[in-house]
Amino acid sequence: MTPGPPTPSSNTDRVGRLRAGARPELAGAQDDDWVAAVAAVVCEVLRSDATEVELSQPAFRLRVKRRPPARPDHPLPSTPPPRAERDLLAVRAPLAGVFFAAPSPGAAPYARVGDWLAAGDVVGLIEAMKVFNHVVTEHAGRVTRVVATDGALVAAGETLVLLDPSAPTPAEPGVPRE
Repeated sequence: MTPGPPTPSSNTDRVGRLRAGARPELAGAQDDDWVAAVAAVVCEVLRSDATEVELSQPAFRLRVKRRPPARPDHPLPSTPPPRAERDLLAVRAPLAGVFFAAPSPGAAPYARVGDWLAAGDVVGLIEAMKVFNHVVTEHAGRVTRVVATDGALVAAGETLVLLDPSAPTPAEPGVPRE
């Protein structure tokens, strides 16, 4: 049964609000179902990052709108990341979508911790609207951490991989290392 709007009763006014002095336990069971359905929708909106949701049914329309969280004009002071972490370069997602660390299921990932990546190397794939987009690094460095989880939804600008540009470069084949 689909929840409908509150039915008028002697305890409620035209918009379904309880009248002053009315006892809530006298409201009908259908009213409780409707209220529970609205409460469930509101809870889901609050748990998500949605700022506006509209639900329309033949008997009623519900629109939930909330303000995005306020951002201060200046960033709040926080503890700076450890020195080693500050010197790392982040490879960020160029668009929102599902991140894949490997070209196909069961294949080796594009980047693993300890791998050396040159500028232009592929770090992973992001699927958006049924199109797979290569994510490439703009800088060379050793992979210190793969932040994104394979198969997870990532937002544009989210860190996928951390690179250490100051790590020693690997020796090229045939060239003796000093």
